[in-house]
Amino acid sequence: MNFFFYGTLRDVDLRTRVMKRRVGERYIIPAQLPGYKCVKVIGRGYPGILPDENNHAEGILVGGVSKREAARLTEFEGPGYRSEILEVITRKNTRESAMVYTPKPVVPLSTEAWDITEWRRRHKRLFIHRRQA
Repeated sequence: MNFFFYGTLRDVDLRTRVMKRRVGERYIIPAQLPGYKCVKVIGRGYPGILPDENNHAEGILVGGVSKREAARLTEFEGPGYRSEILEVITRKNTRESAMVYTPKPVVPLSTEAWDITEWRRRHKRLFIHRRQA
Protein backbone atom coordinates (compact mmCIF):
# COMPACT_ATOMS: atom_id res chain seq x y z
CA MET A 1 0.00 0.00 0.00
CA ASN A 2 1.31 3.51 -0.89
CA PHE A 3 1.10 6.47 1.46
CA PHE A 4 1.93 10.11 0.81
CA PHE A 5 3.33 12.03 3.78
CA TYR A 6 3.45 15.83 3.62
CA GLY A 7 4.07 16.62 7.29
CA THR A 8 5.82 15.26 10.35
CA LEU A 9 5.90 11.70 8.99
CA ARG A 10 8.44 12.88 6.44
CA ASP A 11 10.89 12.79 9.34
CA VAL A 12 12.67 9.42 9.46
CA ASP A 13 12.89 9.29 13.27
CA LEU A 14 9.19 9.93 13.82
CA ARG A 15 8.10 7.71 10.92
CA THR A 16 10.25 4.85 12.26
CA ARG A 17 8.78 5.26 15.75
CA VAL A 18 5.19 5.29 14.46
CA MET A 19 5.57 2.43 11.97
CA LYS A 20 7.84 0.43 14.32
CA ARG A 21 10.36 -0.14 11.53
CA ARG A 22 12.67 1.89 9.34
CA VAL A 23 11.38 1.97 5.77
CA GLY A 24 14.11 1.25 3.23
CA GLU A 25 15.15 4.15 1.00
CA ARG A 26 14.10 2.21 -2.11
CA TYR A 27 10.48 2.48 -0.93
CA ILE A 28 10.61 6.28 -0.46
CA ILE A 29 10.26 8.66 -3.40
CA PRO A 30 10.01 12.46 -3.26
CA ALA A 31 6.59 13.48 -4.56
CA GLN A 32 4.07 16.30 -4.75
CA LEU A 33 0.35 16.46 -4.14
CA PRO A 34 -1.04 18.86 -6.77
CA GLY A 35 -3.93 21.12 -5.86
CA TYR A 36 -3.07 21.36 -2.16
CA LYS A 37 -1.05 23.57 0.16
CA CYS A 38 0.61 22.37 3.38
CA VAL A 39 -0.31 24.77 6.19
CA LYS A 40 0.03 25.07 9.95
CA VAL A 41 -2.67 23.80 12.26
CA ILE A 42 -3.51 26.68 14.58
CA GLY A 43 -1.91 26.19 18.00
CA ARG A 44 -0.07 22.99 17.01
CA GLY A 45 3.33 22.14 15.58
CA TYR A 46 2.01 19.84 12.88
CA PRO A 47 0.36 20.59 9.53
CA GLY A 48 -2.72 19.91 7.51
CA ILE A 49 -3.44 20.48 3.85
CA LEU A 50 -5.82 22.92 2.22
CA PRO A 51 -7.15 22.66 -1.32
CA ASP A 52 -5.33 25.22 -3.48
CA GLU A 53 -5.43 24.71 -7.24
CA ASN A 54 -2.42 26.99 -7.73
CA ASN A 55 -0.15 25.08 -5.37
CA HIS A 56 1.21 21.65 -4.47
CA ALA A 57 2.21 20.00 -1.21
CA GLU A 58 5.75 18.62 -1.10
CA GLY A 59 6.25 15.25 0.51
CA ILE A 60 7.27 11.66 0.09
CA LEU A 61 5.58 8.62 -1.38
CA VAL A 62 6.18 5.58 0.83
CA GLY A 63 5.46 2.16 -0.63
CA GLY A 64 5.19 -1.27 0.94
CA VAL A 65 3.13 -0.18 3.96
CA SER A 66 1.44 -3.16 5.61
CA LYS A 67 -2.10 -3.21 6.99
CA ARG A 68 -0.72 -3.26 10.54
CA GLU A 69 1.46 -0.22 9.79
CA ALA A 70 -1.50 1.53 8.16
CA ALA A 71 -3.48 1.00 11.36
CA ARG A 72 -0.61 2.50 13.39
CA LEU A 73 -0.47 5.50 11.06
CA THR A 74 -4.22 6.04 11.38
CA GLU A 75 -3.96 5.87 15.18
CA PHE A 76 -1.08 8.38 15.09
CA GLU A 77 -3.03 10.82 12.91
CA GLY A 78 -5.98 10.70 15.30
CA PRO A 79 -9.66 11.51 14.91
CA GLY A 80 -9.07 14.91 13.27
CA TYR A 81 -7.76 13.32 10.06
CA ARG A 82 -9.27 10.94 7.52
CA SER A 83 -7.49 8.87 4.89
CA GLU A 84 -8.27 9.42 1.24
CA ILE A 85 -6.81 7.96 -1.91
CA LEU A 86 -5.37 10.83 -3.96
CA GLU A 87 -3.04 11.06 -6.93
CA VAL A 88 0.51 12.29 -6.37
CA ILE A 89 3.28 13.05 -8.84
CA THR A 90 6.72 11.58 -8.17
CA ARG A 91 10.04 13.23 -8.97
CA LYS A 92 10.17 10.88 -11.97
CA ASN A 93 6.99 12.62 -13.16
CA THR A 94 4.87 9.49 -12.76
CA ARG A 95 1.41 9.57 -11.25
CA GLU A 96 0.69 7.25 -8.34
CA SER A 97 -2.34 6.66 -6.15
CA ALA A 98 -1.64 6.96 -2.45
CA MET A 99 -3.39 7.17 0.88
CA VAL A 100 -3.21 10.72 2.21
CA TYR A 101 -4.34 11.90 5.63
CA THR A 102 -6.45 15.00 5.16
CA PRO A 103 -7.80 17.16 7.99
CA LYS A 104 -11.47 17.04 8.84
CA PRO A 105 -13.33 20.39 9.02
CA VAL A 106 -12.93 20.46 12.84
CA VAL A 107 -9.13 20.90 12.49
CA PRO A 108 -8.35 24.66 12.68
CA LEU A 109 -6.07 25.37 9.73
CA SER A 110 -4.23 28.64 9.18
CA THR A 111 -3.21 29.84 5.74
CA GLU A 112 0.44 30.10 6.85
CA ALA A 113 2.76 27.60 5.17
CA TRP A 114 4.14 24.78 7.34
CA ASP A 115 7.85 24.01 7.08
CA ILE A 116 9.47 20.72 8.13
CA THR A 117 12.82 22.39 8.83
CA GLU A 118 11.16 24.73 11.31
CA TRP A 119 9.26 21.81 12.85
CA ARG A 120 12.50 19.87 13.33
CA ARG A 121 14.14 22.86 14.99
CA ARG A 122 11.23 23.92 17.21
CA HIS A 123 8.99 20.92 17.82
CA LYS A 124 10.59 17.57 16.94
CA ARG A 125 12.23 16.79 20.27
CA LEU A 126 9.01 17.29 22.25
CA PHE A 127 6.94 15.54 19.59
CA ILE A 128 9.17 12.44 19.73
CA HIS A 129 9.24 12.56 23.53
CA ARG A 130 5.43 12.53 23.66
CA ARG A 131 5.39 9.51 21.32
CA GLN A 132 7.55 7.59 23.83
CA ALA A 133 5.16 8.17 26.70
